[in-house]
Amino acid sequence: ANHIDNVEQVFIDPVDIQRGQYTINLGNTGTLTNGSQDYSLLISRNDWDWTNPENNAPVEQIHLYSSNQSFLNSSATFTDVYTDPDGDLLTYELATVDGSPLPNWLGFSFNSSANTITFTNNGAPTGLSRFEVKLIATDPFGASSVQTFNILPNLVIDNYIAGATVFFDANKNGILDNNEPSTTTDDSGAYLLDIPDSFDTNNNGQFDIEEGVLVAFGGIDTHTGLPLETPVTALPGANVITLLTNLVTDLVVNQALTPEEANAQVTTALGIPDIVDIDSFDPIFATNNNQPGGVETFAAMVKTQNVITQTAALLAGATNSSISDIT
Repeated sequence: ANHIDNVEQVFIDPVDIQRGQYTINLGNTGTLTNGSQDYSLLISRNDWDWTNPENNAPVEQIHLYSSNQSFLNSSATFTDVYTDPDGDLLTYELATVDGSPLPNWLGFSFNSSANTITFTNNGAPTGLSRFEVKLIATDPFGASSVQTFNILPNLVIDNYIAGATVFFDANKNGILDNNEPSTTTDDSGAYLLDIPDSFDTNNNGQFDIEEGVLVAFGGIDTHTGLPLETPVTALPGANVITLLTNLVTDLVVNQALTPEEANAQVTTALGIPDIVDIDSFDPIFATNNNQPGGVETFAAMVKTQNVITQTAALLAGATNSSISDIT
């Protein structure tokens, strides 16, 4: 620092000092025999905008609910989920919405300098059900912003389907084209599909129905050992792909219903409790754990499969084709 008698300015290095609260010690190396001296201290940088001295809260750039990440396969790192309009470094906190402790298997860390956050799977149990968390971004002055989202394994379910191909069908032709991202479900039916930002054609930070749907085909039913005969679809951002998400997707794509309207129509028609969100509900886990809606949803899924199989069998008999060719 430059020390000047009757201090008016103090020049502080390094130049990358952040706005914030600091303790400053001002020493007097001379003598002051009469009167007193008042000091006014301002910590500033040439590139700070002081025309608007009000501190601004962090701004959300990525909504994690729509990122199509499961957070359950190894680890997932995101950059600039929030940015700060004032250029301040941000800190992050992850907590459950209901106030219960985060599970021990879920690791969370952040790097303020790189503005990244990382979720780490330290051994999630099988049969995990959805739980809701909140991400809090805070600047050095205490201004914060919050978003909530679900942590849930992405699953292909008839029973759980291992070895199924899952892809993002951008042109909705039902075929895995060379430019479309794809992955394969593991032995428990879980998958992680990384969809490049280039498929977010309207640049709104999420994947919309206009930009594509999820499709799963092939694989083996882990309960029966039989192959998955019927390809299934789901809306972008869905956490499960089932025969029921197939119905929701069809209503949204072909009947121009909203996802909420489509969910309501399917649950009403099949006798499923209206609390069930078909795009995120695992009926097998819910049934095994006596959760509301589990039995009804699984029964509706079996009923739908039976109708499809019977219809395909009738068509196959009439055309001398196999059921897999029909479906």
